Amino acid sequence: MQVTDTVQRVRIYLSEGDEVSGRPLYLATLELLREAGATGATALRGIAGFGSSQRLHVAATGSSGDAPIVIEWIDRGERVARVLPTLDAMLPTTLITVEAVQVYRAILRSGGPFGDRSVRDLIVGTVFSLAVESTLSEATRQLISSDFDLLPVVDAQGRLAGTLRDSDLRRYGLPALADLRSEGEEQRALLLAPFALTPLTSAITSEALALSADASVLQAANTMVEWGIDELPIVERDGQFAGLFTLDLVLDAALAVRSADNGRIRTADAPTPLSTLMQAPRPTILGYELAADALVQLVGARTHIFVLDNGRPLGVLDRATLLANITPLRALLAGEPTREQLQAVLGEQRVASLPLAPLPALDQHAGYDQAIITLREHNASWLAAVDEQGKTQGLVGKRTLLRALVQESAH
Repeated sequence: MQVTDTVQRVRIYLSEGDEVSGRPLYLATLELLREAGATGATALRGIAGFGSSQRLHVAATGSSGDAPIVIEWIDRGERVARVLPTLDAMLPTTLITVEAVQVYRAILRSGGPFGDRSVRDLIVGTVFSLAVESTLSEATRQLISSDFDLLPVVDAQGRLAGTLRDSDLRRYGLPALADLRSEGEEQRALLLAPFALTPLTSAITSEALALSADASVLQAANTMVEWGIDELPIVERDGQFAGLFTLDLVLDAALAVRSADNGRIRTADAPTPLSTLMQAPRPTILGYELAADALVQLVGARTHIFVLDNGRPLGVLDRATLLANITPLRALLAGEPTREQLQAVLGEQRVASLPLAPLPALDQHAGYDQAIITLREHNASWLAAVDEQGKTQGLVGKRTLLRALVQESAH
């Protein structure tokens, strides 16, 4: 028989005659547990018993009396630790026991989308960091070649001294990071040459937002939502840089917790369906429209445009994908091109023929766990929630999922 000891049993010992605010104490305790989020608890009435007073309590046949009452509650360990303190005010002198139990099969309420994992368990610890004595040119090159949009900067002792982000580069008149990454080496060298002697200390955000490696995944996710960031530097207690924590790692953490419930202990709560998370699909454009017209919209939007074909998702029109695949557009998109200039490059091309970032489709009734898997499989930032006919009903992005997971953790 396969067993597991990932849950605990709590026993609360009361008497049938105990009351609080005029109602039986055991009922008030059950209600408190229910409101605090316990998976479930049962009050058991004993035949007879005695406690430290040595007084024998005997159940009166056919009527209520002073019989022993034991409340038994079985739940995930992290929930037990969270809920027990709420009992203290109501049951200051009551005998309460907690023990690990081996469970063969159970359906329990979710332990939250992240469980009790800490940031230390998940951080990307091999992130390149640059010495604070470097130049802005060197740092920008390193940021361009990395997989991240943030470059940690450390002092001689390895402590986090600040960060370099896209917004820091813009203050010096440099193009957006996505544009720099799409440039050829010769053009990139020309753009960075003026900053060969500019000290990095003048460009970095020295009071960088960072989080302790001992923080929970939920704390990190909350910080990302509050500050609107996708990457967060992590430090040890002495300030030593430990690695980066990213939005993708938050989503992976939630998926790992959900996947762990596929065995003998299952989660009673169904994952949040996409239909409750999706946003209206905008801005959008149809796949048969002229590419030049679409790029005029893209320059105005400065973000991305979702491409649909009769309501079905085709992909995402964004600068990074275009610049990486259509070299003549680089110079044009660096400024404010006219429709005529764009059409001179693109001719009669239609939007559907342009290189598009992926926009995978997923049934609108699917849960967030399947959404995370789909986004990861397609290396996508967004997915389309579709109906039975495959038509787009809304869009769900990684940050949408992040906010939903944080909100679920609060329940």
